Amino acid sequence: MAQRPKEEVRRRIVAAARAELATSGLEKTTLAHVASRAGTSIGNLYKYFAGKDELYAAAVPGEVARELAR
Repeated sequence: MAQRPKEEVRRRIVAAARAELATSGLEKTTLAHVASRAGTSIGNLYKYFAGKDELYAAAVPGEVARELAR
């Protein structure tokens, strides 16, 4: 039986991504740093997000991302 993703773990990952993005910026933020900050493994992070772009989309609200892109 496969393990089901836990919403609390997903929230920790998103919070860690926000903190990492705020301190390091998009280019310097790595999934390994986000996983470490969230207290999980990079393999577990990939159970929740396919990659950095998907994690960024979850961590940064769309309106904020559009404003930053301008």
